[in-house]
Amino acid sequence: RDIDWGAMQFLLGSVVSRNRRMLLEEMLLLALRCLLLALLALALALPFIPPGSRVPWQIVLPAVLLGAALLGTGTALWAYRTWRWILYGVGAALLLIAASITISEWWFQSGLWGHAAGQQDVVIIIDGSASMAVEVDGRTNFERAIEEAKSLVSKLGPDDAASVIIAGPSPIVKHPSPVVQPSRLEEKMDELRPTGGPMAVRSALSAAAITLAQGQNPTKTVVFITDAQSAGWRTRGRPDWELVAETFKNVSTPQLVIRKLSMPSDFRNVQIADISMSRAVIGPDRPATIRAQVENTGNVAITSPFEVEFRIDGETRVLRLAVNKLDPGAAETVTLTHTFDTGGLHTVEARLTVKDDLMSDNTAATVFRTVERLPVLIIEGNPSRQPLDRAAAFLTAALLPDPPADPFLEDEEKKDVPETPVKAPTVPELIDLTIVEALDVSALRNLDRFQVIIFADVPKLPPDAAVRFAEYVADGGALLIAPGNRSVPEFYNAWKTPRGVSIAPGRMVERRVLAKDKDPAHPAPSTFQHPALQLIAANTESDIATAAIRAYWRIEPDANDGNVGVGGALSTGDPFLIGRRVGKGNVLMTAVSLDRHAGNLPTLQCFVPLVHEVVYSLRAAPIVKLDLDPANRLTVPLETLSGRRPGVDPSLAGPGLRAAYFGSPDFRRARFVRRDPSVQFSWPAAPAPGIPADHFSVRWTGTLLAPKTGPYTFKLQGDEEARLWIDNKLLIESKKNAAKEAKIELTAGGRHAIRIQHIERTGQATCNAWWSGPGFGQQALSGSQFSPEEPWTADAGAGLTAALQPPAGANKRPVGLEASPRGVRVTVERATQAGLYRLGLPDTMTDTFHHLLVDGTVPFAVRPQPEESQLDAGTDALTDADFEGTEEHLEVFPAGSTSDMLHAITGGIPGQRLWKPMALAAFIAAILEIALAQWIARQRKTGATRKVDFTSATDMVTLRDRAMETLRAGEAAENSR
Repeated sequence: RDIDWGAMQFLLGSVVSRNRRMLLEEMLLLALRCLLLALLALALALPFIPPGSRVPWQIVLPAVLLGAALLGTGTALWAYRTWRWILYGVGAALLLIAASITISEWWFQSGLWGHAAGQQDVVIIIDGSASMAVEVDGRTNFERAIEEAKSLVSKLGPDDAASVIIAGPSPIVKHPSPVVQPSRLEEKMDELRPTGGPMAVRSALSAAAITLAQGQNPTKTVVFITDAQSAGWRTRGRPDWELVAETFKNVSTPQLVIRKLSMPSDFRNVQIADISMSRAVIGPDRPATIRAQVENTGNVAITSPFEVEFRIDGETRVLRLAVNKLDPGAAETVTLTHTFDTGGLHTVEARLTVKDDLMSDNTAATVFRTVERLPVLIIEGNPSRQPLDRAAAFLTAALLPDPPADPFLEDEEKKDVPETPVKAPTVPELIDLTIVEALDVSALRNLDRFQVIIFADVPKLPPDAAVRFAEYVADGGALLIAPGNRSVPEFYNAWKTPRGVSIAPGRMVERRVLAKDKDPAHPAPSTFQHPALQLIAANTESDIATAAIRAYWRIEPDANDGNVGVGGALSTGDPFLIGRRVGKGNVLMTAVSLDRHAGNLPTLQCFVPLVHEVVYSLRAAPIVKLDLDPANRLTVPLETLSGRRPGVDPSLAGPGLRAAYFGSPDFRRARFVRRDPSVQFSWPAAPAPGIPADHFSVRWTGTLLAPKTGPYTFKLQGDEEARLWIDNKLLIESKKNAAKEAKIELTAGGRHAIRIQHIERTGQATCNAWWSGPGFGQQALSGSQFSPEEPWTADAGAGLTAALQPPAGANKRPVGLEASPRGVRVTVERATQAGLYRLGLPDTMTDTFHHLLVDGTVPFAVRPQPEESQLDAGTDALTDADFEGTEEHLEVFPAGSTSDMLHAITGGIPGQRLWKPMALAAFIAAILEIALAQWIARQRKTGATRKVDFTSATDMVTLRDRAMETLRAGEAAENSR
């Protein structure tokens, strides 16, 4: 039998009043302890987040932790059945959802990364373009690429094979086939250098496909480490993966892993995007404008002024032009006006005096030819006795301000023409004009001496002349046809080259003559497309639109011929100027005659510049092309002045040596060339026509055919300086009339290059050469064993080399030479840096290529590539959108980190480890658990200790009543429970 004693009522009242609070405290404490255990378990499990995860870990991990906490809380509420199962159900559901998501993600990532198993051939392509020289956090991206390539090679298995390719304008394949035991490649990685210039992606991938085909392993992988610059990748605005996949059509489809290196967030860069001349034909008669386009390709404004330095023909004189503030994406054209005094090749270099993040694009250069004289032939189709009625009258006045004596005046009439004193022109005239009557064209035999020919209302040509003029155009000549009322359309419509190509750009249909009471036709500047007409139309002060055309030919161009183009139209819609490419030459045809019979065009101010620009545009085709695109292997074509392969000039045929006589002691330019049967000379006077008696030089060159094998002795005597070379080896050097000898072994039937040079300054000049060999004694260098054929064409394998001087003060290096049908080809390795290069040719070639020499060397320029300087990560880099749809053509995996790249090759699923955050969270949970437990204990201890207060009897009665009320309330609550 339970007996309640007096103190029990107070104890029971205290427990009942604190029961709910104690339950809440136990729930919190148990949930925190469950959370602590869950965090410790997760930290020990080493969780990670794979790249490209479809579910953020901020959802999965909280679900696991919350589920564990709910399970613990449900246990604390075990006595409350409803709440217990609710908390158990929600917690289990959260854990089940987290587990399902984790398993599905693992399955997805395993399919994504699971292919890198087994033996494989790996080709590592390292981007070597100019943009890889940009520094990010103090290191260039190329250095980062080398480091990542070394990490990849070190992780490959012993049965794997690897190769390395440097991607530039053309790929540099370090190993033609994958190397087994790829760890051997790691030590050679530090020797790799960037190529510079743009990157040809397809060429690099094609080289990778060829390399993979040489491998023996079944799995093929290509790793492309790049800064993700879009230049070289994109066509039509995005990468053309179909074309990329085409390169691997003969290889089992490999995985293409693209490792994108980070780009700088702030890119400060200014470049010279282009350097050009304002005119196609430049002569000494007027100044030319040099244009350098300066562009801010970075994303940071250039606020401090900087300068553009121009260096012309290598002179130390530098012209500086200032450029003010340049905002991102802005461009400014800096111009310099300069007059070139001489014809020939000229060089112009431009350099920015600014320090930015990419210094390789701060320089640019161009090589161009100025024309000292431009021979122009006008065929006069209307030789009227009235000068202004002639078809060529205004053309002559436009091209030659001071025309020559009238060629059509009779001898008696010429006597009555008063003579005018001839004044020496202060500026040399560019145009060398010749006028021939149409009836006399059959007497013109050498058309090659004219660079432009103009038909001024020529009716037609005799059959033999028509063939020669057609061959002239097809071989690279320039022809301007200005038909008038005398022109015969049947001739021009049927005029063709021997190969059947039409000469005229269009078919002459009919000649329209507008009556005076009708409105005339006018040229329409808005339709001008031809470069010659565009310059006229661009001039806002031009009066060409006011030209009143009263007579013109309606010409129908051949719409099916891609070589025909309409350069401008009349207000009637009919063509005004039509052009055609015929073989190597150009033909332009105007609808109007360039005389006063067609209208008032010749009387307008625009007529003179119009004629000049049309003539210059016809002549615009360069004799030599020395502005080249960057390439890892660049071929520079050096052509002879005649455009034909040098050999034995028919005029020099016979035994002996080719003798070139120079008017100065430095072999600058030959003034006289002949064949000398032997080198036995004593010159008391001038040695050749046009050569002074003193201060001259002579060079004898040719080939020697050794009659027998054995030792040969050569002897040379010169009064001042004389030298003899055999096969480019200096054999004898004679000075001050001393005779010197030397021996050399020659092979029977071998063709050996021989060269003798003599320098004369003052006094009587003498130079004599002898030789002796097996079976014969000393005799003069003469006979059938010697030929004037140039030695470098007689034997291209004689070991001739040129000395290449790259830009930016780099060291000279030898480059190979090879004979070509029109001269010689120079092969230059790694010509990727924009700027001016110079070639020092062997002495045997300087005479042949004197027209290409500037200060004794042949210059050529590598053009800048503006797209290589576009490094805005937002618009000029490959993005995730660029990889959409690649699965249709190729298996492409973009690796966002080094770990991603390594796991894509070596296998396994990479990810970001999260054990550190879990451990830190567990530590914080442990501290919170200790703090919460201490707080609860302190609260319960405080509630158990009550202060006894001795009061009066009345107060005791009151306390008793309150205790009884509390006891009854507790009993009522217990009964209800």
